[in-house]
Amino acid sequence: MLLENRKEFAFEGHYLFDLTRNKLAFMKYRTGGLTIAIPNNSLKTALPIQLAEMNANSNMEQNESYK
Repeated sequence: MLLENRKEFAFEGHYLFDLTRNKLAFMKYRTGGLTIAIPNNSLKTALPIQLAEMNANSNMEQNESYK
């Protein structure tokens, strides 16, 4: 299913979300040949909560990776 989604939604930016949802590790390729391994349990794949949402609810806590 993951391969099928990758083909169907090519160039739409869904692949990273599919990997995160399925708890799969991936490699991030940077310029200059640098690669960064992102493990399947990395908290950096969770997006930050928007500032407007944080300001609207004082009980809300930001995702751990973005504090």
